[in-house]
Amino acid sequence: MINRILEGRYASRMDDANPPSEIKVLNWNIERGQRLAKVKEFIRGQQPDICVLQEVDYGAVRTKRRHIADVLASELQFNYVFGVEFEELSQGFDADPAFTGQAVLARWEMTTPRILRFSRQSNVWRPRWYLPPWPWFQPRRGGRMALVVELVVGRTRLVVYDLHLESQEEDDLRLWQLSEVVEDSLRYSPDTPVVVAGDLNTRFVPSPLAGYLIGAGFQDACEGYTCPATKRNGKTVDWVFARGPITCSGTRVHRDTKASDHYPLSTNLRLATTQVTG
Repeated sequence: MINRILEGRYASRMDDANPPSEIKVLNWNIERGQRLAKVKEFIRGQQPDICVLQEVDYGAVRTKRRHIADVLASELQFNYVFGVEFEELSQGFDADPAFTGQAVLARWEMTTPRILRFSRQSNVWRPRWYLPPWPWFQPRRGGRMALVVELVVGRTRLVVYDLHLESQEEDDLRLWQLSEVVEDSLRYSPDTPVVVAGDLNTRFVPSPLAGYLIGAGFQDACEGYTCPATKRNGKTVDWVFARGPITCSGTRVHRDTKASDHYPLSTNLRLATTQVTG
């Protein structure tokens, strides 16, 4: 199931003839959904149109074997796409494995979902014969990736990349992974709005990863200043970028929730185009 994509549809049909002038996007590493009630409470209170989520469990013991993306989508009335990042070998059983990955929840239909598995990976997570399969060691199969989805909002096609870059090793590995996202995004025409959001596991401020994306034509949703820390340890690791006929405004780090070890990051998108592009 490593490359499998799961989908569900729970959102009410949107009025395609009258799309909203702004789209609220919430980017959040939900720490596997271990505090699921608080995650739901926060999302319900914010009423986003699109949720870009990382560290989303499926069938893991630590989250009561629940399919977290499906639970969130069904109870909050979103459509969703879930892509597997890792099989969590300490969280499941041979006949009933557990997974974690990325999920995009949206009020609109999502088309052509796919996984962009990065060509370079850390070997930190691979199981080793001399280590017991305990949760503390986090033995895994799979690898870091981007979940890519396309949404049609009114008559505009919006492309979303949901990233979770490697947390181990140095920035050159993360820059390589990010370069594959930028290269992949070039398949879309310049008049197609593209959003890149997720947990980039950045180490430094200013970040070379943010600088790389800005150099590739993306706008930082924080509008040129560094957003407040997005982790409780004081680090800024979660980001939203946009490219094409699209602008970001009202970006905010929500430090008033303890539903995860990451704080949610929200921004408002305004689409400048009205036609579906090829």
